[in-house]
Amino acid sequence: MNDVPLGWRLAFGLGGILGLGIMLVRRHVPESPRWLFIHGHQAEAERIVDRIEAEVRQETGRELPEPGEAVTVRQRDVIPFREIAGVALRRYPRRAVLGLALFVGQAFLYNAVVFDLGTILNGFFDIGSGSIPYFLALFAIANFLGPLLLGRLFDTIGRKPMIAGTYFGSAVVAAVLAVLLISGSLTTWSFFLLVSLTFFVASAGASSAYLTVSEVFPMETRALSISLFFAIGTAVGGITGPLLFGHLIHSGDADLVAIGFLVGAAAMALGGLAEVFFGVRAEQQSLENIARPLTAEEAEAAWRNEPAPQDARDRLRPAHVRQAAHERELRIADRTARRRERERAGARRYRPGTGPGSTLYSPGMAGTAGTASRTSAMAEQRLDDEIEQITHVLQEAGPTSRNRLEQAVGGRSLGPRAIPPCPA
Repeated sequence: MNDVPLGWRLAFGLGGILGLGIMLVRRHVPESPRWLFIHGHQAEAERIVDRIEAEVRQETGRELPEPGEAVTVRQRDVIPFREIAGVALRRYPRRAVLGLALFVGQAFLYNAVVFDLGTILNGFFDIGSGSIPYFLALFAIANFLGPLLLGRLFDTIGRKPMIAGTYFGSAVVAAVLAVLLISGSLTTWSFFLLVSLTFFVASAGASSAYLTVSEVFPMETRALSISLFFAIGTAVGGITGPLLFGHLIHSGDADLVAIGFLVGAAAMALGGLAEVFFGVRAEQQSLENIARPLTAEEAEAAWRNEPAPQDARDRLRPAHVRQAAHERELRIADRTARRRERERAGARRYRPGTGPGSTLYSPGMAGTAGTASRTSAMAEQRLDDEIEQITHVLQEAGPTSRNRLEQAVGGRSLGPRAIPPCPA
């Protein structure tokens, strides 16, 4: 009995324990209110949202802002796979290319190196098989720390710069590793350090790939999008990567192994380029603003080339809500007119977000190149909300410091050191 190998048996047993743990956790995680509402369980959806809002109010000590744009939804029990796939491919082809590029890149590099790291350490750096598990444990820690330490930046700095940056960053480190491997100047620990650094950055980017495909398509397709793109990405990158690396490693030539790392770097770089050109600025936005739900009446009407029921919905709104929306539209129109006048006069200044015709990104706002775009209109509404919030605080408190104003409005940073009193 003492000679019976226990390692693989313990591994299988731990896998089962983790599966049971996930089942227990899942029983206590509430269902998505959006899913519940779409499928006719509006009472349960309201209870979940009310509980979440009460917890947020208790933690922050502040009332939540009023909801923004309303979305009219036609409840449906079943949404056919044919409709989901058709909408994703016909309405969002650029986002489909983005999802494929992100998943293929991370699957190629990750599966290739993880499956073959022990073989590389043993065959090229003379690490004994008994010591390899310790290296793999350190490698796993680096993978864990990447998303843990970099994850919050995807919301604060922004999706596009962080996703592109992590994909490009891991590609650069992998390329440096390949060059040093060809030159023969790597020791065991310098090689392992570069591999760990590559995946410290790449693991954050790979995690963002799951996040991206779950939020850039209509919310009814979130789970399907993850499974679809993961399956395709694994089939393309996850199979070819280990096959290529395995063939190169068994050649015994370090130069050929370096070529494998260069191919992996190129795959990650392509994912970064896809994010630059096709990425969506989804940080701090609701799912309905990122992609119109399939069940929304406006989306269905646009799909059939019919007029959207906006007028009918406006008539159902209370009078004070319609008045507030009208006043906001007037403020936005006046601000836009004054800004265009300054630009025509040559008094251009830096603004949050992207300027007209710019391809650069600033995470301050969700604006795009023109005021006629949907995201630009959303950015103007967000700016108006911020102005209203700051004005209200100044009217209540009078002159105040930048730090106090920042705390009052929940902002991350404000420009002036001291805020003058607000005119009556």
